[in-house]
Amino acid sequence: MEEFARSMTTSEKLRLGIVGLGGHGRTIQASIANCESIEVVSVCDTSASERQRSENVFGCFGTDSFDALLERGGLDAIAINTPNHLHLEQVSKALEAGLHVLVEKPIANSMADGLAMVELAEKTGRLLMVGHHMRYNRASRKVKELIDSGECGSIVTMEMHFSANNTPNIPADAWRLQPEYCPLLPVTQLGIHGVDLVHYFMSRVSDVFAAARSVTVKSPIVDSVTAVMSTEDGPLVTLTCNYCTPVLFECRFAMTRKNIVFTPHSVAVSPVNGMEGDDSEWESFDFRDDRRDGYDSEVCHFADAVLNGAKLETDGRVGLQALAVDECMRNSIAKEARVSVPDFVSPVGS
Repeated sequence: MEEFARSMTTSEKLRLGIVGLGGHGRTIQASIANCESIEVVSVCDTSASERQRSENVFGCFGTDSFDALLERGGLDAIAINTPNHLHLEQVSKALEAGLHVLVEKPIANSMADGLAMVELAEKTGRLLMVGHHMRYNRASRKVKELIDSGECGSIVTMEMHFSANNTPNIPADAWRLQPEYCPLLPVTQLGIHGVDLVHYFMSRVSDVFAAARSVTVKSPIVDSVTAVMSTEDGPLVTLTCNYCTPVLFECRFAMTRKNIVFTPHSVAVSPVNGMEGDDSEWESFDFRDDRRDGYDSEVCHFADAVLNGAKLETDGRVGLQALAVDECMRNSIAKEARVSVPDFVSPVGS
């Protein structure tokens, strides 16, 4: 819908509004502040202290009302960092107002809500990007380079662990611990990073079998999930994800020539003989000098897509595909059966 569009050139800045300023919102704001092609025009949060902080940082308008932010106007796009269950309403209103949207992962809590947002973005002609920042990390890019080069051979299996001790450290009434707002607690918030990385490194997850248990929470809420996933290209993937243990984000690729051990900010490539090889034969890549690199790349990529027409890497359908795996894990746990994952990305008839 061209009436919504503002004429832009590469010399102009993206006029951005930010909704959700505390917690993870602070991380996103720091990266937005580092992006020279973004001008923050307005911010929104129910917390007066968070609003004041952001108003001071950006010298911008602040409000506690999402609708007031939209009504004030002067925006090209909006970054939404609010709890999952608010995404559908807020993203829909922003798209209908003619704004491009960067929404934090997961895109929503259900495939139905996610698809509604994707279809509205396509209808309005606005960009919808989902904040799967981890694939933008330099370490992730290095792993992708190694896999695509063939240097390590073919992938046999991928093992992932995405966990953090959230239940001991988050208030019991926090939304991240309520299935109504965060359906499959650790997977919806943490493991979904791994799901998106499977799609980035390899191919679409085609089916999944998952099991879960309650460790630090009371049943029927679950805080520990293990899943086995099949991919279209063949390799099997295992995902272990919980809210109970010290933070551990790690992926291991067992490959036909060399193995790869990957964390968000480091990559290690084994000798040809793997664990039998000499320690000096391991090749290591350390990216811990900047642990915010993925966030910085993500927000600048969004600005480049809006201002210059760059193709979105994690558009709404990519975000929806990751969410589909999460929802199918829930179904698998309930049914105690393997569940097929619908395809939201491949062109019809492909």
